[in-house]
Amino acid sequence: MSERIAVVTGGNTGIGYEIARGLALNQMRVVLACRDLSKAQNAAATLRSEYEPPIDVLHLDLASFRSIRAFAEEYAERFGRLHLLINNAGVFSDRRAYTKDGFEQNMGVNYLGTYLLSRCLFPLLSASKGARMVTVSSRAGLYGRIDWRQPFCGPAGFRGYAASKLAQIWMTMDFAEEMSGQDIRINGVFPGRAATNIWRGDSFMMKLMRPLMLRFSQSPVACAQVALRVALAPDAEIKSGMTYNAKGPITGNKRLDDIMGRKRLLCLTKSFVDG
Repeated sequence: MSERIAVVTGGNTGIGYEIARGLALNQMRVVLACRDLSKAQNAAATLRSEYEPPIDVLHLDLASFRSIRAFAEEYAERFGRLHLLINNAGVFSDRRAYTKDGFEQNMGVNYLGTYLLSRCLFPLLSASKGARMVTVSSRAGLYGRIDWRQPFCGPAGFRGYAASKLAQIWMTMDFAEEMSGQDIRINGVFPGRAATNIWRGDSFMMKLMRPLMLRFSQSPVACAQVALRVALAPDAEIKSGMTYNAKGPITGNKRLDDIMGRKRLLCLTKSFVDG
């Protein structure tokens, strides 16, 4: 039986590193898809010293559509198969900033970049028996609102972050519907508030809130467990299209049940990303 292979975006640090570590412990070959190759190589070296399955590194910048497409092409050429995609990489931008393609950074990286990467890798996932895609989202998505006047260039800070996480949850639901006839499970997870470097910034509000957020946060090891459970659990325990937290699937939320909003965002996304 050939080895199973997983891609973990942002797998060089924080929750992503602990997810990669957990997958390696479960005998999966892991590819760390990261923007900072130096940090990724250091993380890979540490993992290689602890676990037997190979750990590979490829460059990926979710703030660049060109980088995403280049990654997908290189990955397909080198590995030719994919059993698990962990969309973990993300940002929290507390000041207005833009991706290389001109989108607000929170929405551009967390949602549009993740959407495009997933779309590019679907052919490989679809060809693998029992494949899965898990997107690390956030409870903040339950409070998110899409600014329909400028959905991909809206506010920064927490409002932009929450909107991007709502979009991720909707993306999970849309992709699960689209791929319902194939042997692939597509899910999201709320890992819990983690003590990681995502909570950084130089605005007054972030300097005020960061110490408090980190004080009442969980370790990356603890937060990685939800994603690992959803990624590795038996098929009967996981329902495609659902987003899970430590207690189980998230249901009964008016944001998540907004089908018209979800389909409207999907239509706009296709026009900007799929062309």
